[in-house]
Amino acid sequence: MILLLVASFLLLGLGIGPGRRAPLFSLLGMFGVLGALVWGAATASSLTDFLVSAATGLGAGTLVLAGRFHALQQPARARPWFAMGALLLFTSLVLGIGRTWMATPDQFTWLVELGPDDDIREVEPVLSAHNVAYVRAFPSLSLADHPDLAQVYLLSGQPADLEAASARLRLDTENVDHLEPNLRLQFIDAVDGARPLLENDPLAASQWDLEATGTHRAHELLQSRRPVRQATIAILDTGVDASHEDLQRVVVPGRPGQDANGHGSHVAGTAAAATNNRLGVASINWEGAFVRIAAYEALSDNGTGTLEGIAQAVVDAVQDNVDVISMSLGARTGGQAPKVIRDAIALAVSRNIVVVVSAGNEGRDAAEQFPANVDGVIVVAAVDRDLNRASFSNTTAAIERAVSAPGVNILSVRTGGGYVSMSGTSMATPAVSGLLGVLKSLDPTLTPDALWTLVRETATDIPAAAETGPLMHTGAAVERLLASIEEVQIVDQDPTRQDSSTDADGPLQNM
Repeated sequence: MILLLVASFLLLGLGIGPGRRAPLFSLLGMFGVLGALVWGAATASSLTDFLVSAATGLGAGTLVLAGRFHALQQPARARPWFAMGALLLFTSLVLGIGRTWMATPDQFTWLVELGPDDDIREVEPVLSAHNVAYVRAFPSLSLADHPDLAQVYLLSGQPADLEAASARLRLDTENVDHLEPNLRLQFIDAVDGARPLLENDPLAASQWDLEATGTHRAHELLQSRRPVRQATIAILDTGVDASHEDLQRVVVPGRPGQDANGHGSHVAGTAAAATNNRLGVASINWEGAFVRIAAYEALSDNGTGTLEGIAQAVVDAVQDNVDVISMSLGARTGGQAPKVIRDAIALAVSRNIVVVVSAGNEGRDAAEQFPANVDGVIVVAAVDRDLNRASFSNTTAAIERAVSAPGVNILSVRTGGGYVSMSGTSMATPAVSGLLGVLKSLDPTLTPDALWTLVRETATDIPAAAETGPLMHTGAAVERLLASIEEVQIVDQDPTRQDSSTDADGPLQNM
């Protein structure tokens, strides 16, 4: 874009003067400037990148015009262009410095996966030649735990050095199985917010989502029950405020207990805020007895995180034997998810952990976004109060395991104290995670496949279901599971029931 802008201003400069072609040069120059800006806006990786490039190109271009006026002996017309060019270049410098200052070191990292029989020392000469440092990305994993993740290394260095080293590593097919940049993701969302209630939480009446998902009915069923064991929901986010009045009873001790951003705490409140405790909001977690929250800081205070950091959070959650992993985060690649994310989620699923992720907030196809497009996850889209697809929610028609939940003006906890409404598929995801946690607490033998079948078969097929998946129904899911548990108990306790291996004529035989 910068070169195109400068070239366009050269044409504008040629258009200054009495020549016959001057009007043509001026017209081409104006179209060139407009086209360069449009092209730059469409291809820039971020708004900051676009502004830096635009300010640099426009600044250099206006200095070209200033030089043209000076050459034509028109200093009065040259001075304002010179001043404008200097100001634009100064602005570009400030933006560039700010972008560099805001950048964190892990923006300049790559992930390399070696073969199961290879050693990092075999590629060390390449790394040393380019001043690239390395560490094991997931040191807690052995080859027996996962042969791919155990062989992933995090490479760090200057961008140019990493690019050069990566180009050479790609040629080493004998040792290098996979190589990819350690992309930065961000949390998904942040679009901002006449019967007596069984719950005594003061703000429960303001939570429209409880009625929409049948959570009041679930509370009726749960108030006389106790879990087989308390299930653990891993919140992979910006942290969780463990000191909040509505969370302190349900947060696992020893996990990160702060959340400078607030996103993770809001998510945690929707999933498992202690309910019927005369405080704040309600979740499905009746009296805080059924599920607890384990916080994993997959995202930094500014709401972004790297592939390695997120995969490490998944690995940590797996090693802590959680029951549900809830991920209100993602990024768009347009294709297959990065391998390290696919491997980490596959590890979780192989350990019988159900993984729930957000569909995303771009109003596009969730199949183009990860981790929503990873096999085995449950993907959650958002609906509004009228049960239509939320305007921002991605669609899930191409997703195998898709369900929807309320995601507009969802009231939950605010980090540092108090409560706040937020919108996004991030807010819809923990509602499903909380339901899955309660189901797992009632029957710890449920597999991820069985949990998905239960949620899907009890969900409501709303008109928007073709775009979002059916609407989760907490009450119906809990009711069906309790009915099946009671049916099994009745059969087991029936004194007239004959042993299943015999009949009146003797032992059964294979036919």
